[in-house]
Amino acid sequence: SRTNLISTNKLRINLLSSQNDVKIIRNLPTKKWVYSNVLVNKKITKLALSKYIFLPGRINNFQDLEIVKKFANLNNLKIYICGDHKNVDSDNTIVNLGILNPEQINYLIKKCEFGLVIYNNSTLSQIYSSSSKLFEFLVYRKKVIYSMNKGVLDELKFFDIKNCFLIDDRLPSYKVRF
Repeated sequence: SRTNLISTNKLRINLLSSQNDVKIIRNLPTKKWVYSNVLVNKKITKLALSKYIFLPGRINNFQDLEIVKKFANLNNLKIYICGDHKNVDSDNTIVNLGILNPEQINYLIKKCEFGLVIYNNSTLSQIYSSSSKLFEFLVYRKKVIYSMNKGVLDELKFFDIKNCFLIDDRLPSYKVRF
């Protein structure tokens, strides 16, 4: 019998392809996800009218989040986060939306100015990761702000993606023209 393995990035595929009896399925957005036109509530629709950076999912690198917060302030952007973030309070820049359903997340990805993909590189999984969120932002041709991460860098190189910004000391001084 065969077992399917879902791999999140090209780096892991290369690592696993040397193994016998492994079938690899890329963890990319489906057509159904991309073309969904689900109506969302008025709160989400209203939020999407402003210019914002969107981070769906876990935050495990608060140092990079602080750098992005400076960048957001310089560019009059909000940072919307969603997920189980009891340790992150909303302030003038960061808006904690709590847990959202997939349709709401999809809608906010479609409308955002930047997607945010943050890693802390403290484990092998973090080092070699490129989350499905990266691909969801790229499907909608969103600019992505990302942490230094081997998995993400390999994916951006593999797909020849140029519209992305590394979180480093230059990011806060970079002014965006809309």
